[in-house]
Amino acid sequence: MLTTIFRHAIDMASAPPAPPQKKRQAMSAGTSPATRTRTVLTLTHVCQHWREVLLKHPSFWSVISSKNMNAAETFLQRSGSHVSLVVHIDAIHPADQLIPPFLTEGGIQPRLREIHWTASASAGAPRKADYLLFPAPRLELLRLIGDTEDSERDEVYRNTPPILFAGHVPLLRTTYLGSIGWLPGNRFESLTYLCLFEINVEFPGFVRLLCDCPVLERLELSGIRVTAPPGRPPLPGLAIGQATLPKLRFFTFINMPTASVNDFLFYFASHRADISLDVVNVPHSPNLPVVDIKSLAPEATRAMNTVLLWYHNHDPVVEVHIYATGPGVDVALRSAPTELKTVNGALNLYTPVHWGLRQLYAVPLDSIRRLAIRQYHDGQPRARIAIPTLPSARDVRALIARMSGLEEVCLVRENVQLLFREAFSASADTALLPLRSEAPEWRLSALHVIFCAQAGVRQPDPDQQQLAVPDLSDILQVVGRLVFKISGPPEAYAGVLGTLRALQERWQEQVSIQVGDSWIRSSESGWWDRWWFAKERSHA
Repeated sequence: MLTTIFRHAIDMASAPPAPPQKKRQAMSAGTSPATRTRTVLTLTHVCQHWREVLLKHPSFWSVISSKNMNAAETFLQRSGSHVSLVVHIDAIHPADQLIPPFLTEGGIQPRLREIHWTASASAGAPRKADYLLFPAPRLELLRLIGDTEDSERDEVYRNTPPILFAGHVPLLRTTYLGSIGWLPGNRFESLTYLCLFEINVEFPGFVRLLCDCPVLERLELSGIRVTAPPGRPPLPGLAIGQATLPKLRFFTFINMPTASVNDFLFYFASHRADISLDVVNVPHSPNLPVVDIKSLAPEATRAMNTVLLWYHNHDPVVEVHIYATGPGVDVALRSAPTELKTVNGALNLYTPVHWGLRQLYAVPLDSIRRLAIRQYHDGQPRARIAIPTLPSARDVRALIARMSGLEEVCLVRENVQLLFREAFSASADTALLPLRSEAPEWRLSALHVIFCAQAGVRQPDPDQQQLAVPDLSDILQVVGRLVFKISGPPEAYAGVLGTLRALQERWQEQVSIQVGDSWIRSSESGWWDRWWFAKERSHA
């Protein structure tokens, strides 16, 4: 029991704080070894019994940090001779010691289970690859970040890629490589997760490495700016459109040019009927291409049946999020944030709003059955100014009219009056839904209208409570049913509820109201619960 308590205490103390989702970076994942070292040593000083328990279990001493070499030596001694080791090299003291003994002593090398080497070597010192030449039969995770600048040595490595660990890492599952000028020449038979960060190597070099990871399941690329050769010719070892990497399903691209993202998708994702794609900080200049969703396998694109288009204001920036999902397919695209600026006292806004619609035209629109459009603001109340962060109503209607199989639409706003104008207006300047004069054959099974209060604001603007009761006769000729949802305390929306109940009293068969925290369920049971809230939690 005491050992279990110790393990929980050590794990809780050494776990790093979760990074903000917007700045997530897998390269910095992992426990905090220095904190773990202090925690273990502190526990040994509580009492003699605790000290004896800790000393009898070598596994408590298996995480070694180079920040305190005296403590590191103590941990190595108390870890015995058989326990697998996790070593962190993020600083080397004393400074004249180029490499700690973790990577040079023959008795330690076979015990290494994880290597986190993030300390840059001194100028003129051998490169990291020059030390990692020993067999590592237990190694499961490798993290190499940063190397000394040596263009001549990098050129040698590019011509003759280094074989790490003498090619013997039979258990290696996870590898992070960042800010280095080379890629290994190994064939990683067991690698399932690969993350590459800010590496300047030609595109064929990445292809070679990926093709040497035959069971790879997850690929994350960040800050990689290479593109394929002109014309995207066949590359050695890579069968375009076929399952060269049959298990590779999860793709994440962060801070990359869209052309680079599209090249990697073309070569490695065009064969998958099931795929999870996450592209973060997509450039949104009108002169740049959009993420080429249509390059995915036809089975994957046809499976996309649900789309969320989310315009998110969070002071002082605006972002656009797009989620396209379906059976076996989950595509998330997030535009690069754009800052709100004031010029000569007036708000000068350049946002990626039009990129959102432009990107959606790369999705097979006739496959979409459910569409949600949301504008949300989580900044200070002072910023709740009428900001045109949605494209024009005409552009939105034109997109929706192209979705020939659309069954449900959900409109989400924090401004109730604006939401009513968008949902029920017959004006070409404000209506988001196709007008009968524009699309006489357009019909919709259900329209969900959701009032979503601004984050941190429980009491809505009193002006929004004064709603005229709209005439729904026209819209109910093209919409089968209306579902109104108020996500907030009923007492704060008395005026809105009065209007909605008047609508429900007149059109009882087609209008329903839901108030509180329970979410709307569509005709596909639980869709909003499973999909919407999952996105909310993962990107809050």
